[in-house]
Amino acid sequence: MGRFLALCTLLADVLGLAASYVAGACIFPAIGSILPGWLSWLRDLCVHLYQAPLFWMSLIPSMPHALPLALIHHPGLTWGLVYLCAHLWYLTRYLWRRCRETDLARPQPGAPGGRRWEIVQRRYADFREALERFRPEIPLKTPPTFRFFERKNHRDARAELGWRGRVLVIDQALLSPERQQELAPGLAHQLAYYNSEDLWFRSFLNCYPDGFLWVQCISGICLWLPTLVKLCVWPTVYWRGRVLVADRFAYYCGQGYLLYRHLREQGAVEERRSFWSPDPLRAERIEHLEALLGSEFAWMERQGIAQPVPPLAQERHRLKGG
Repeated sequence: MGRFLALCTLLADVLGLAASYVAGACIFPAIGSILPGWLSWLRDLCVHLYQAPLFWMSLIPSMPHALPLALIHHPGLTWGLVYLCAHLWYLTRYLWRRCRETDLARPQPGAPGGRRWEIVQRRYADFREALERFRPEIPLKTPPTFRFFERKNHRDARAELGWRGRVLVIDQALLSPERQQELAPGLAHQLAYYNSEDLWFRSFLNCYPDGFLWVQCISGICLWLPTLVKLCVWPTVYWRGRVLVADRFAYYCGQGYLLYRHLREQGAVEERRSFWSPDPLRAERIEHLEALLGSEFAWMERQGIAQPVPPLAQERHRLKGG
């Protein structure tokens, strides 16, 4: 699915390039031709600003002389070239930010490894054991390593658990022994993205702008078109559903109840989201997990499987509607 949506994004990208060409070749010349006489100075200024850089380009010894002339006589080519250069800028900026990430520490694997390494590996083992209860068995792919960081202050907006590209990033506080019941469901939820094409698709979208710039809109550089698809279409059409899929994967990994309880504990917090938010409502996630857990509890009851933990059994009885 991620590859198909990437192709759709590329189609919007091609349409943006074509729209930029039309803006330079037809729309702006047409606007210049209908300007009243008292605004002729504005038309002359725009023509001068357009041709001056091309004149200096022609003075470069290695520059083919046909290129500046072609750009002068075919302004649509100039708009298309600027569009591609803007694309290259956002791609370079994304890669540069990735290279400058110096706040992440590397765990020490070994036999046995460091404390943080062993904690995460034990969670992976728990997930694989839980997946064995399904037939056919669900395979689990895990990242070869991860990075951890330390929050500097309470205003640090980084998520406690997430991804940078295909690198798993975990807050150091979440790796403490006291917070293992928070780490396990969140880690299982994040592994759903690693076991699908979502991380690749997310990295692909990161090569596009993170917002709309008024300069793009008024200049005819239509990079806003694929950005519109990234920010307004895929969050509602795709990413909201992927959160529910990740919750289901966490349930498969045996972390459904812990994730359900974690979401329930946030119930007192007022829930708000924007219309274009990629996150489903918390109530929707809770109801989804209740359906999964309730069906499993009903099956266990039919099989005569008793629950040794009374609080968990009471919660299961409530989820079944008893």
